[in-house]
Amino acid sequence: MAALQLYGKPLPALEQALEERGYQVLPLMPYRHLPDPEGIRHLEKAILAGEVDAVAFVAAIQVEFLFEGAREPMELRRTFHHEVKTLAVGRVTADALREWGVQPFYVDEQERLGSMLQGFLRLCQEVT
Repeated sequence: MAALQLYGKPLPALEQALEERGYQVLPLMPYRHLPDPEGIRHLEKAILAGEVDAVAFVAAIQVEFLFEGAREPMELRRTFHHEVKTLAVGRVTADALREWGVQPFYVDEQERLGSMLQGFLRLCQEVT
């Protein structure tokens, strides 16, 4: 048996791969994250209106919720390419952005919010 701890959403491809290798899979989701459709639309509107300079993502599920809940996900992607900087706490969150076609402006390898903000500030100071 393989116990699979999930963070916010099922991973059917991983479950299938484990089952194909002979494991009985027990998916566990101790943390449930639910999207806030109104908050997502408010953030999307602010990003697209040019009211936001940067967006910090601290979990991959936040990336999924934003793009899946957006009315104009491709326009969000374009805006993240040209106008709004994206920050990611760690590799997993950065990979989620890349899956949506967004190259993160800054990725904190220590996977800590405070460290990410300090690194982003240093990078901005170097650029200006």
